[in-house]
Amino acid sequence: MRGLIAIGWYGIQTWLASNALVLFILHFFPDSRAYADLHHHGLLGLSMLGWAAFLLVWLVQLVVFWRGMEAIRHFIDWAGPAIYAVILLLDVALFLKTHGDWHFSVLPHGDFSVSGMIRGTLGVTSLTLAYFSAIIPNFGDFARYGVSMDDVRRGNFWGLPINFMAFVLLVLTTIVLTQPALGRLLTDPAETIVLFDNQTILLIGTLTLVAATIGINISANFVSAAFDFSNIAPSFISWRQGGNIAAVGAILLTSWNLYAHPELIHMTLDILGLFIAPVTSILLADYLIVQRAPLDIRALYSTSQEGPYWYRNGINFRALGALGLSVLLGLSLVFLSGLSGLQNFLWVIGFITGGFFHIIFSRRTACSR
Repeated sequence: MRGLIAIGWYGIQTWLASNALVLFILHFFPDSRAYADLHHHGLLGLSMLGWAAFLLVWLVQLVVFWRGMEAIRHFIDWAGPAIYAVILLLDVALFLKTHGDWHFSVLPHGDFSVSGMIRGTLGVTSLTLAYFSAIIPNFGDFARYGVSMDDVRRGNFWGLPINFMAFVLLVLTTIVLTQPALGRLLTDPAETIVLFDNQTILLIGTLTLVAATIGINISANFVSAAFDFSNIAPSFISWRQGGNIAAVGAILLTSWNLYAHPELIHMTLDILGLFIAPVTSILLADYLIVQRAPLDIRALYSTSQEGPYWYRNGINFRALGALGLSVLLGLSLVFLSGLSGLQNFLWVIGFITGGFFHIIFSRRTACSR
């Protein structure tokens, strides 16, 4: 389940990075505009120029991945700080163009009543959980490389809540500055860089934006999917082969069609979160409530069929049943117009129902025995 979701995100992130390249090419080579026309030179939702940029970013990621985890770590080490540096420089340049005349009031006004602010906060929280929850089941894929638990905890603290809030504030400032500096409120960083009309900023900004997106994509989606598919049959699927499955799947899925329009972005996040939330809650409910057993590290990595973590029937149908019911319930909230008000909270609903159904099914099975 996590591997399939990673394929979808891998394709989306690759497409977003390739869009920055397309804008860069169109700025320096206006004659290529005809090849960016989807209606005349397009296939499966991408123009000819779009396909060229997508495949280039796709290939760069594959090359970095094939060089191994150490190469991935070094790539992320410089790509992460680089995007901060570029956005800070962009903010300084935008601020100078405003001559100090800027204000947060340029942001669209919403419902500032108490109930409206509560709904908005809960909605944003649910979407954020939906975005990050896909990475949670793969936490061990990265924690295994930690030197110590203190390093893991320190990395989580600075890398998740602190880094996330700092980046949100930085990006929000950039969006606010685009209105007085460029005459339009822009949310796409690539478009902001292009409209700034400075060749140095355009070149450095585009390359850094693409590199940062690649770094996030490889770590969050490529590595995870590679482990997920390899773990299905490790004797036949190596880690690199698992990555190849994800890379090819990202092309075949054409996931940019799910994310190409603003009205579909929200639904894409909702549905991806809907599938992964029950998986997370079923794992937690099984460990904390159903099994109520301490974690046996040695047995966890044992291939013995007599081990406590070996499912003797091959498949845990209770967990699959709980997952299926939870997903069906969530999909009804997405596609039934009368229930659309609950769509913002699909992750929370999926998380609660997945664990609940698994506990009920497990207790009924225990009682029948």
